[in-house]
Amino acid sequence: MWGLPVKAPLAAVLGNPYRQQWPAFGTSERAGLAIENPRPWDGALAGLAWHVPEDLSQPFDAHMAQVEPPGWIGKVVAYQLMTPTVRAPVWPLKEPPEHVARPFAELLAEEAADEEIRQVAVDDEDGEAFEAWERTTTEGEMRSVWAQKTSLPDWTWEITVAALEFVREEPLERRLRSALRAALQAVPGALAVAEEDRETLLMAGAPAGRQIIDALTGVVDGMADELRRYYEAL
Repeated sequence: MWGLPVKAPLAAVLGNPYRQQWPAFGTSERAGLAIENPRPWDGALAGLAWHVPEDLSQPFDAHMAQVEPPGWIGKVVAYQLMTPTVRAPVWPLKEPPEHVARPFAELLAEEAADEEIRQVAVDDEDGEAFEAWERTTTEGEMRSVWAQKTSLPDWTWEITVAALEFVREEPLERRLRSALRAALQAVPGALAVAEEDRETLLMAGAPAGRQIIDALTGVVDGMADELRRYYEAL
């Protein structure tokens, strides 16, 4: 068990310890189990109020994927159940079996080891160097950010957030953009923030480049689970 699925099933039964951590779940009870939609096969399916608490949900849903069976060459169609490899942040069992998944903290440590924040120099067409900062990760399309100084008189920094390129549905896009703007406006030395295009923002004032990157990182990391689920659903 990696956590509860994000997508609503036709029916569901939960016992402890999941039930203790999601007390709002269930429309009926039998033998100490909480049940929703106990008779889903009679042609009158009732929709489940399935809003799993984020800390109990799977970072990725299990799904069937087309695979090529080992040793076969050519157009051979086979499907395999692909299960998540990361547990939900809150694991309700005190001692999960070792074969289920590795400790979440260990996976987070590995994820952090694959990240890097560094200062780089960028040359313009005339060979003049501009200060620039980047945060790279193995999840480049979701959590990578970039900030570079400009020669514009009104805007001192140009900022690129990779996630803004592919997040195009509400309310996630609005929440992401609002959070980014609020974080940037709170950076010491920032005077104004504006959007230049879909994934690029402009910043006025004299903030430090590292503090800009730290502010951006805080936003995309704080919304990382939502961004992963959105990206997987594309």
